[in-house]
Amino acid sequence: MYYNHNLRVNLKEWRNRLIKSSTEQFPNSHKFFFDKIKGTTALYCYLIDSRFKPEEELFKQIDNSTRTRIEYENEEHEAITKYYLIQWYVERTDFHIGNITRKFGSGNTHNERLQSYVEQYIDPIVNYIGDHLDEGSATLYLLEKYKLRTEWFFKDKLNELYQNNSATGENKLEEDLRLFLFDQGVDYPFSTPLSASGRADVVSMLHTSDPLVMEIKICDQKKNYRINRIADGFAQVVKYANDYHKNVGYLVVFNMDEYNYEISFDDKDKTWPPRLSFDGKNIYIIFINIFKGVSASKSGKIKNQIVNLQDLTSNLDLAN
Repeated sequence: MYYNHNLRVNLKEWRNRLIKSSTEQFPNSHKFFFDKIKGTTALYCYLIDSRFKPEEELFKQIDNSTRTRIEYENEEHEAITKYYLIQWYVERTDFHIGNITRKFGSGNTHNERLQSYVEQYIDPIVNYIGDHLDEGSATLYLLEKYKLRTEWFFKDKLNELYQNNSATGENKLEEDLRLFLFDQGVDYPFSTPLSASGRADVVSMLHTSDPLVMEIKICDQKKNYRINRIADGFAQVVKYANDYHKNVGYLVVFNMDEYNYEISFDDKDKTWPPRLSFDGKNIYIIFINIFKGVSASKSGKIKNQIVNLQDLTSNLDLAN
């Protein structure tokens, strides 16, 4: 639950190491900062999967002139442009680390130029990523609350609602989640708008530049809805996230069976909920267990069903 919070703390710590660096430490701290971001897919995806990808010609213009002024459309545009600009400077064969503070910082001393460089170029990147982590944390908080609310208080009611409406049972569960999101302040969680990949179950805040993309699936072995349905949902979330230029998507699975679905990736992180960084996106998978009867944990008969990366991506064709 606190995964995004920890990422934000780490991001701030890496930034603080940079600004506190001495002249001798700065090159290593600078490299450490960007290596850490590149090595953390959950952070890096926000930078590499943006529609704002500047051309090299812009960097050359900036390099050859001190008067080049960029009009940024928004905070994302600024953060992405400055990230790629710094990477372009770093990767040049004639680059020296001291040049970057002289080029992008201001002041008479190293500390003054370093302070200015971090505030003007590093902080927009840190703030942009941090804001997205906060947004993801808020959504995950609501989904965890819904999971506990459902499993603790409304499991039998929702199970009966599903079982007694064989033709529309999935829609009934979907409506319950939408109502909860609406009650919690999520604007307009009703749309199933048509995109290039079809219709997502929940795409909220379409009137903003940052819509919420969520897909809902059912696991019900009586209907042969097992791992195949989870894979279908995962593929749809990835494609919808692409359609709406989102870095984050959510797959909610209502589990009608007495199985504990366990998502197994190479990632050693075991925080809730399972998260897979795939194709430059973070996809969170939340299981809502509403099978009828005594829970597996109380009965002592836990049945684990492992779901691995190959299972999830079996139905995903990124070429389409």
